[in-house]
Amino acid sequence: MKNIETNEKINNSTESLYSDVAMVYPINSWTFWYRNPSKLNLRYPWEESLTKIETVRDVTHLWKVLNHIIQPSAKSLNTCLFVFNEKSVPAWEHKSNENAGRWIIILKDNHNLHNIWNNMVLHIVGDKFAAVITDVNGIGLHIKPVCSKITVWTTKITLSNYKNIQNIGVMIRQAIGPNAKRIYYLMHNQTLI
Repeated sequence: MKNIETNEKINNSTESLYSDVAMVYPINSWTFWYRNPSKLNLRYPWEESLTKIETVRDVTHLWKVLNHIIQPSAKSLNTCLFVFNEKSVPAWEHKSNENAGRWIIILKDNHNLHNIWNNMVLHIVGDKFAAVITDVNGIGLHIKPVCSKITVWTTKITLSNYKNIQNIGVMIRQAIGPNAKRIYYLMHNQTLI
């Protein structure tokens, strides 16, 4: 009976998930999403085309998910990958995205796409954006035939967080570096002409 009690205690701890790791480094909860390219028509509502992959809560789990999900490449045309904080969903209509917007980064080309994407995910989920993370809802990758784009979704712009939204753009520019062809901010309810 004592072995059963001990095993129950182990199964209820975070350590048991990672037998090969001595320490678990917690992070804020982030959920990985995938948008199915076969559901790109208007018959499917946006949210129905999304598949929730996994929610990560520590660094080890983050690395395991990054290493085992679909790695972006030019072969995955029209695929969208998202990483959103647990309270948000990659849909404009979701309450966390109402009256909000996104930074749009058009990449120069699709060369090294998986490294650019993984680095941006690590910047957002890690501590590089810690000063502004309360104003970041998530990040998306939209794989196109030429010049894929990364989007960083922000919270609603207010007078109190306006500077943070601007700083997110500056931080993105620094993180992406010369791989960015163009970067601009767009409200979800605006369209490009």
